Amino acid sequence: MPKNDLSHIRNLLHSSSRQAVARMESQTGKVDHYGLFGQYLEIRIAKSRERALSDAPLNSSRCIPAIYTDGSSLQGGVGAAAWSATLTASSTMEVAEHFHLGRSDQRTVLEAELVGVLLALGLVRAVRKLIGAIILSDSQSAIMAIRNGEVKGGERCLVEEFYRQLHLLVKSRPSMCLALQWIPAHEGASGNTRADMEAKRAAVAFSETRQM
Repeated sequence: MPKNDLSHIRNLLHSSSRQAVARMESQTGKVDHYGLFGQYLEIRIAKSRERALSDAPLNSSRCIPAIYTDGSSLQGGVGAAAWSATLTASSTMEVAEHFHLGRSDQRTVLEAELVGVLLALGLVRAVRKLIGAIILSDSQSAIMAIRNGEVKGGERCLVEEFYRQLHLLVKSRPSMCLALQWIPAHEGASGNTRADMEAKRAAVAFSETRQM
């Protein structure tokens, strides 16, 4: 599988971006990108946990894979991950992407949840033949940040980056159709459980991409 370039995320979180983050800290205005990209991105938040679980994809195909994401704070570190069992040409090969954001006194779990979604979007971009994907997150806060754009600081930078990467994706693949869907945490959904485990690994380790 092609390597997912994480440099854009590193740059956002690097000290060189602190001035840009500081300028955004006082900005609480809405980032209304969703209206522009609604034809490519469907956001799904069920009204109940039971409905969300029943709506979760049980069997995704390699054409429309399910990618589970999560963010975690553990042992003083913050990490994010994206995981899929059906992303690559071989349905038996899992793909996990990890990103270590830094210390928990410097980064938030919401930032990690947003980075997890960015990792998933990067995996979609890396597989050129994909025409769509379902990205699943257990963070309604992250999904609503992307939907409403009412965030500031580091989270706002990440939301802006999500739409920048989405623009690049749909520019090269105009038929692309994505869904960003809420899945409840700790309800036994195997993909969510696996993403949680990988995010915890990322919280205490360095960034890496693994194929298993």
